[in-house]
Amino acid sequence: MRTPWRALAVAACLVAPAGCALLLDLEDRQLAPAVDGDVRDGASDAGPAADGDVLGDAASGVDGSEVLAQGNAPRGVAVDGTSVFWANEGSGTIVRRAKTDNAAIVVVAANIQGARSVLVDTAYVYWGANNTPARKEDGGAVLTTVVGRTAKDKAPDAGTTGITSYQDSVVEQGHHVAFFEGYDRADGGAPAPADNYVFFSSDPAVFSSRRDFPALTQQNYTGESSRVPGLVKADETSFYWITRDNQTLWRQVKTNTCSGCAIPTSVDSVGAVADFLVDDANIFLLTDTGTLLRRRKAGVAGTPKEAVAQAGLFPQQMTADDRYIYWTRGAQEEASTDGQVLATPKDGTAATPIVLAAGLRRPFGIAVDHKLTPPPRYVYYTTVGDGAIRRVRTP
Repeated sequence: MRTPWRALAVAACLVAPAGCALLLDLEDRQLAPAVDGDVRDGASDAGPAADGDVLGDAASGVDGSEVLAQGNAPRGVAVDGTSVFWANEGSGTIVRRAKTDNAAIVVVAANIQGARSVLVDTAYVYWGANNTPARKEDGGAVLTTVVGRTAKDKAPDAGTTGITSYQDSVVEQGHHVAFFEGYDRADGGAPAPADNYVFFSSDPAVFSSRRDFPALTQQNYTGESSRVPGLVKADETSFYWITRDNQTLWRQVKTNTCSGCAIPTSVDSVGAVADFLVDDANIFLLTDTGTLLRRRKAGVAGTPKEAVAQAGLFPQQMTADDRYIYWTRGAQEEASTDGQVLATPKDGTAATPIVLAAGLRRPFGIAVDHKLTPPPRYVYYTTVGDGAIRRVRTP
């Protein structure tokens, strides 16, 4: 049970700009770790271990933090009904671990340079990559794999066989990958069925393909829409991306053809955004200045954005279920220990975010169990600083 005055202390730290340096010109200051008793979970300072070293569910940090495994600079994380998947940037691997106690780690893909993003659907695990691996075809063109997938239930002895990927001689970096798998609706309604599209952003454009990558459609529009796309997301009808140089959010109806593509809809000017997500009704924006914003998805450009919560300095990634938004935040310097995992209701009714974990070293990726997962349900997150993959119960 939380002590009221300690909860007020955390509230002051997360909300008061002067006290906790929520201004960009004070970014050299860091939020102090939350006071003991205000934290739902915590983390240990164990150093990173090699891929495959499993600590098991008994391994704990402060307040009983569950350490599922040690990786090698783990970044993106994804979860389905039975397993957790993550991308090890340090070793260039995509790995799987069952949720059961003391489960072994299975490497499902290797030799992936710049592995950060990872997604799963009902049958496959997908990732975005950066110049990995380069090879020459008979025609002499150097091809690089920028997005790939493999069966998520691959047996431990299957090695790196069975990988399907898109390779290109021009596209050099795959930044972010997205597809639509339905979402947890706050009203309890049935989500729209998943489709067969996958989208990823790269320096020249946003691209789309069928999920088995038979061919790629370059969604490369004229005008400002093609300017350095970064984050990309999808819902049941459209895909969205943010152009990094002019900080604009764009939307386009899904299509597998792009002959004479029209300029997509400019949804909004959003400023510097660490991450965003789309649910059945809203677009949520996690800004670099430490604010979680919400705007109606159906609104035209200029629709007002509401502040849902103060997110803290150095926000990283976010996810959501039917009730809450979850995100990681914390400085990314090697010695930093100010990281947190936070949650807040989607409707913005909470005065301050809930601190699920604190004292973390460079938290980054985050995922959450689907609402149909039998309880208890968990939030899963990675910490680059100590190479850990952890979980904490949802509120």
